[in-house]
Amino acid sequence: MARLEESARRALGMMIYSRAFTAPALFAAREIGGSAAVRPYVLRDSPIRVYVRHGTPDVNVVGEILIERVYETPGPIAEVLGDLRRPLRILDLGANIGLFGAFSLRRWPNARVVAFEPDPSNIAIHRQTVSANASANWRVEWAAAANEDGQLTFATGQFNEGTVINGDGAGSDQTHTVPAVDVLPLMADADLVKIDIEGSEWALLTDSRFADASPRALVLEYHSRLCPGPDSRSAAQQTLAAAGYETLDAPLPPGACPGQGMLWAWRTGG
Repeated sequence: MARLEESARRALGMMIYSRAFTAPALFAAREIGGSAAVRPYVLRDSPIRVYVRHGTPDVNVVGEILIERVYETPGPIAEVLGDLRRPLRILDLGANIGLFGAFSLRRWPNARVVAFEPDPSNIAIHRQTVSANASANWRVEWAAAANEDGQLTFATGQFNEGTVINGDGAGSDQTHTVPAVDVLPLMADADLVKIDIEGSEWALLTDSRFADASPRALVLEYHSRLCPGPDSRSAAQQTLAAAGYETLDAPLPPGACPGQGMLWAWRTGG
C-alpha cells in the first residue's frame, strides 16, 4: 500500500511539473513510464526550448525553476532591474542544464545570458538547449566559477549537486579535472548574477574584490559547506551587507539541506 501511495504521489508530481511545457501529457508519460531519453520541450508561455534527461533529478529542477518559480524576482529586484534602459546582462554560475537561463529569457527575451557549468554531462545538455534557441543571446562555458583562473577537481555525475573537491571529503567516485575561470571581472559587467555552486560561493564572496566587482542584483544559494562561519545564512547576509547590498530571504523548495538557503540581494544606487 505504501508503495502504491508513493507511486501515486510521484505521478501527481509529474503531472504538476509537466505543466511547464506545451506537451504536458507527453512529458508526464515519459517520466512516469521510466524513460531514460533526453528530450526537447517548449516552455508553455514562451518559444524557449529546453532539453531534459528523463529518469533523473532534472525533473526536480524543472519543478523548482519552472513551476515553483524559486527564481521569481521579488519587488525590489524587479524595480532595480526595471530601471535599466537596455537589455539585461545576466550571469549564471552553476548553470546545470540551463533552466535558469530559460526562465530568465522567458521574462527578459532580449537579455544576454552567459552561463558557466563544470559538469560534463550537464554541459552537454545545456549546449543542446542553447543551440535550440539560436536567436537568443545565450552562451555557456564549460568551467567552474572561481576566484582565479586554473583547473579544479570536480565531482561529476551528481546532476545538480556536483561539487569542487577541496580536500574536505566532498565528492564522488567520478571526478574530472575542469577549467576554472575567475568570474569576478564578469560579475562586475553583469546586472543580475545567479550563484549556485555548492559551497564554492564562499571563495567569491570573501574575495577582496567582491565589493567592487559585485553586480546590481544577485540571487545566492548559500551552503554550510566551506562556510567561513558557524551559521551560513548570517555569514552570507553579513558579507553581502558589507558589500553594500540589501537582502531578502527567498523560499527554498522542500528537501533543502541544513545550512542551505537563498538570498536575493540588490543595490539601489550606482
